[in-house]
Amino acid sequence: MFSPPSVVIRSPSPKQMWKPPLPFVKLNSDVSWNSRSKCGGLGVVVRNHEGNPIIAVSDMVSCGSAIEGKVLALRLGLLECISKDVRFVLAETDCKDLGNFLNDLPKAPPLLVQGILQDIRFILKEFSSCIFSYISREFNVIADSLAQKAMYETCRTMWPLSTLWMKDLCNPSSCSTRINE
Repeated sequence: MFSPPSVVIRSPSPKQMWKPPLPFVKLNSDVSWNSRSKCGGLGVVVRNHEGNPIIAVSDMVSCGSAIEGKVLALRLGLLECISKDVRFVLAETDCKDLGNFLNDLPKAPPLLVQGILQDIRFILKEFSSCIFSYISREFNVIADSLAQKAMYETCRTMWPLSTLWMKDLCNPSSCSTRINE
């Protein structure tokens, strides 16, 4: 049975950031947007219950605003989860408006993203459970780094999880160090 997505406003501790509870995976997505070129780099990382990455994707897209890029990044992440037959997702975003838009809260989404939000609502029917959480930007560094890398790529990239920079990026202790600097 499908339950509608919910938004939980919280600031997780670094430990929570790395280990979603079973049977969930944790999806983080972000955009790096260039206002001049109207292009955005999308970054998506999905981690299992042990905090290890199982999906890491970067993609360059044309988008008219940062919020459009954030919505496109979330959609990309959800589609990647479906492709891996993941049915329980804890999706974290550093964009409060995105969660509000998905819950049809008072602030209407920009016309530019309404169609993409409809796509996401349709996609959500594929999940047994999908929970949306707001996190601060400092806890979204992996997705942000992947989004920035996408700005220099010419095509979608599924990053090998064995890549050294990827391992370092996903190491909780190295992330805690960057956060505390």
